[in-house]
This record gives sequence, structure tokens and C-alpha cells, in this order.
Amino acid sequence: MIQDNFIGNLTENYGLDKAQPVNTVLPRDMVTADDKQTTSEESSADMIRKVKSAVGSLQYVASNTRPDVAWAPFLLIIPRENIQWIIRYLYSTRHLGLTYHRQQGEDANQLKVYTDASYADDPALERRSTGGFASMLNGAAIHWKVKRLDVCLSTAEAEYHILCHAGRHACHDRERLRESGFEQLKPTTIYSDSESAMAIANTERIAQRSKHIDVRYHWIREQIINNVFETKYIRTHDQPADLFTKNLPPDVLAKHRATLMGLSE
Repeated sequence: MIQDNFIGNLTENYGLDKAQPVNTVLPRDMVTADDKQTTSEESSADMIRKVKSAVGSLQYVASNTRPDVAWAPFLLIIPRENIQWIIRYLYSTRHLGLTYHRQQGEDANQLKVYTDASYADDPALERRSTGGFASMLNGAAIHWKVKRLDVCLSTAEAEYHILCHAGRHACHDRERLRESGFEQLKPTTIYSDSESAMAIANTERIAQRSKHIDVRYHWIREQIINNVFETKYIRTHDQPADLFTKNLPPDVLAKHRATLMGLSE
């Protein structure tokens, strides 16, 4: 599944088809709205309309075939330079798309989920945490989402929140697969790089350090007890959902992009 024509038209519309290729989703020295003085041109009604149109186009691509850029338009980073950079990145990688593979054995048609969260580390979100997850089937993502989380008091809590959100969406994925004739007979594995979050999820007793967590997030515990889900630890280095929470260097981005999109980079 590929959107190279749409990306090409988007790039031409903004006059960036001749621009230098880039290999990261955003520049390492990313400009935020707070860092930059807004000019009269950028605050004009016409420029605001163009920015909103560009962000909408980026969100369209990110939600359909490009999980590797799902994090960037979610932040709604308004400075024009950042939007242009994302478009240049998409154009540089426009040949990439979701690639599914026929799998054999236990992995065939088996859903698995990767989750990650970033704790209160983005001033643009008022120090709120962000989290993301991807549901994978036959070698590539079928569903992904980046979410602004409720206020969290620790990294473990942020990871636990996104674990629950991912589980709720995975329930819908499991149901859709059942209706399509691919019922999930085994617990769906949710991979997390937070041992603390998994400990909270797999412990029935409410520990002192987690008493303050909203009871709705403990839904995931019941699903684990009922063998709907199981959690497994994955090293941060191998966690593809890491690209949903931060701007990664080219080599790490390429690795996680390949995992989520079923590529062989």
C-alpha cells in the first residue's frame, strides 16, 4: 500500500519537489512555535489556511500508509519550516509503503501490538506525555495511533496508560479479524519496554505507588487475567513504537520504519 502519487502532488503544490532530500522526519534542531517570532506574512489568513491544509494532508498520509510520520503532524507544529521538512522527508521516501507478507506457522494471521510512551518531555505539549502504539499483522502495521495522554506522575504511569489504550483498540482489531475468519485463539501479545508498567498490569494487588492511577486504566489487568492479552518485554533499542514518541536519528528511524511497514531496509 503506497501513496506516492498523493505525496508527489503535495510536494509539487508546495514547490518542494526540487528541494534537497532529507532522511529524518523533522530536523534535529526543530523549531517550535515558542522559539520563533511570527511574521506578518505567517500570521496572514492565507498563510494560516495553507498551513492548516498542509497539516491535514500530512495527517491523511500518516493515518493511511505512513506510520513513520504519525508523530509529527500530531504535534501540530506550526512553523512553516517544520511542515516543509516533513513534506521533503515524505517525498524522499515516497516509494515506501506498507508491505504485508504471507507468514507460516504460529505467526500467521496473529495480531501483536507494540506500545511506547514519552513522559512529559515536550514543552510544546505543556509537559504532557505522549504515547503511541501499532497493531501488527503478517509483517506490517494494520492500525496505529499517537495519543496525548492524561497527566501522568511517572514514566511507568505513562507507559501503563498507553498499554491500556493499545489494548482497547486491539480488542476492536481482534473482533474485526474474527468477523473476517481469522479468530485470535491465543492471547494477543503487547510488547512494552517498561518493566514497571508491565508489573502494574500483571499484578492484581493495588500497590502503594499505583493507588492514584485512575481505575479505568486497570481494565487491562482484567483482560490479561482473562487471557485476552499477555505482555512481553522488548528492549528500547528494538521497540518500533519508539518512533511514535520522538524524533529519531536516521539509522534508528530506518530500522523501526522497516519493522512497522514490512520493509527490508
